[in-house]
Amino acid sequence: MKDWDSFVEDINRLKPKDPSNQQQIIQVLLGMGISHLALDLIDKKDWNASKNQKLRAMHDAGAIDLRWSAADSAVAPNRFNSTDAGIQMLADALSYAKSINAPKDQILAIQFDFVVAYARRKQWDKSLGLYDQLLSEGVAVPSYVQSAAATSYRAKHEYAKAEAILQKLHAQNPKDLDTLEALYYSLVDQDKFPEAKVALDNLTAQLKVRPKHLPKRNFDYTGAVIEAASFEAYQEKYEEANKKTGSPTERNSF
Repeated sequence: MKDWDSFVEDINRLKPKDPSNQQQIIQVLLGMGISHLALDLIDKKDWNASKNQKLRAMHDAGAIDLRWSAADSAVAPNRFNSTDAGIQMLADALSYAKSINAPKDQILAIQFDFVVAYARRKQWDKSLGLYDQLLSEGVAVPSYVQSAAATSYRAKHEYAKAEAILQKLHAQNPKDLDTLEALYYSLVDQDKFPEAKVALDNLTAQLKVRPKHLPKRNFDYTGAVIEAASFEAYQEKYEEANKKTGSPTERNSF
């Protein structure tokens, strides 16, 4: 915190008047991921910045707010403080991007983040509506956006659609821990216990190799098994499948 305060004090003390110097500092701030300060200098201190710099500052600030949403309280009314701030900033960024006729790829990047933002806000229909719109326009949607769409489908109990997305993502990157975890839950949702067992075995195998890289801090294998419907039913199906195929962790034990 002291270093950050000193950094801000240095900027305030220098108060560069030269427009080119201001732009250079703005660019450094953006490169360091300090988008909110960059935007504050542009909007409130009237610093000189290119249109592209301002757009990047707005977009990045919205994305940072979304990342901070994980730290928000789970209790209303603070549950979605950062998410709502991020959505508002993204809306402002999108409006500004259109006003300056920004390139299509920059507008798409903002729309991608909207799909994620709506999913985090639990506005599943908005998330999927924009996702479907992008697909209908032939846009190549990034994997993190597809993952958000899968989350929204699962929340709407459209488990097969969620699984279809996750299977595709898994095929593209079989070792991705978040995808494996989401795929496991998606299969459990559909009572596909043998397939869920394979996903869980794959996830366990990955964690044995990379024990420090857990998919989520609150991932609880025991709770996940119990959630599968009933512990006895899952255990019976798991053991039956295990006898037939053997577990990947056993086949690749070391």
